[in-house]
Amino acid sequence: MTIAVCGLATVGATMAAWLLERGHRVIGVDTDACKRGAILAGCAPVTEPGLEPIFAKSVAAGVLSVTQDLATVVADPVVDTVAIAVGTPSADCGGLSLDQIFAATDAVIAGIERRPAQSARVLICYRSTMPPGTCRDFLLPRLEARLGRIGERFEVVYHPEFLRMGHALEDARDPDRVVLGERFPGASRRLNGLYGNTRAPVIEVDFASAELAKMIDNTWRATKVAFANETARLAIASGADSTAVLRVLTTDKRHNLSATYLQPGLPFGGYCLPKDSAGVAEVARTWGVEAPLFASVAHSNVAHADAIAAGILEQFPEGSALLLVGLGFKPGSDDLCESPLLALAELLLEAGIKLAIYDPAFATPAQWPADLRHCWCDKPGLANVSAVILGHPWQDAASRPLAPVIDLTHLRSLQPALP
Repeated sequence: MTIAVCGLATVGATMAAWLLERGHRVIGVDTDACKRGAILAGCAPVTEPGLEPIFAKSVAAGVLSVTQDLATVVADPVVDTVAIAVGTPSADCGGLSLDQIFAATDAVIAGIERRPAQSARVLICYRSTMPPGTCRDFLLPRLEARLGRIGERFEVVYHPEFLRMGHALEDARDPDRVVLGERFPGASRRLNGLYGNTRAPVIEVDFASAELAKMIDNTWRATKVAFANETARLAIASGADSTAVLRVLTTDKRHNLSATYLQPGLPFGGYCLPKDSAGVAEVARTWGVEAPLFASVAHSNVAHADAIAAGILEQFPEGSALLLVGLGFKPGSDDLCESPLLALAELLLEAGIKLAIYDPAFATPAQWPADLRHCWCDKPGLANVSAVILGHPWQDAASRPLAPVIDLTHLRSLQPALP
């Protein structure tokens, strides 16, 4: 295949080298004359281990060329894939600037308009970090306004990179996952085929999910760095050994270094998490350590609880009949300590909701707060219920028809859906 790679910084240069290793012809595109000159001299345009020998060999073999004219490259019918890896630097407003993305997209449009009739459909592969909704709300309308419907003369995929500087080529050769944002699974089959029989899981999702996944991935890494550094400052101030403290944390691969606790749903509750996450922020204050990440955890939890309650009450006004499944802070437990479902139930009652509560962990409502005891039911009826709020898993939700369900156990939406 002949593939154009637009933007020859770390991401684009690494992708070009990886493609060349796999036997493809690459046309590099960059507005920076220094990068183009480096490539023509058989050098890599960026300092990254392993790139230079590949670039030198490929230029000598005639399978790597470079230009600044993306439109002319795309107009050549031999090019069937263009990867856009231009920069999306911080904008003045604090978000990401998409100016280079739009400029590259306009050049691709101009190139496709000049392609001969019956040319192969161009796969436009965006690799730059972009806010969720960019492909769907901005790039696709821009492309379709001049080229017609997607799927005819062009196809789009958002393919985020997860490269570590200093190890970029290593990560490209052996990725830990391949993420493809597409309009439907398989739309970017041509790109998927470049990976061959990769050992990495291939995750095909919609455009916005892929875009957000890239930003959240980086934010998670930043959070881990900040978390470790706040821990270190607190350890220094209190006389603890930060290396030992974090070794205790990271030795637990079952919970701390796993997908456990990374399942969106209810706010955290119970005896330990609320108490200790608030307590560590107070300990930091006592020792004179500024720890804004620790201090914000409780606030984030409260904001999430408020958003859930607001989302439900926006849809169900005073007098609505709702069934809440679950009251304890975790399924199968009769512990109400810091239960987010208990707090939600009380908010709904205060708003005038006619609430029924079912939790098989409680034989009676005797240990419930007095204002909730009249809501207890041991055999929930659904005839006059507007919706079910699923706070705990309930096998009946899958075994028989129910009222619409708001599933808080796997939070994807606050809109009711049929089970």
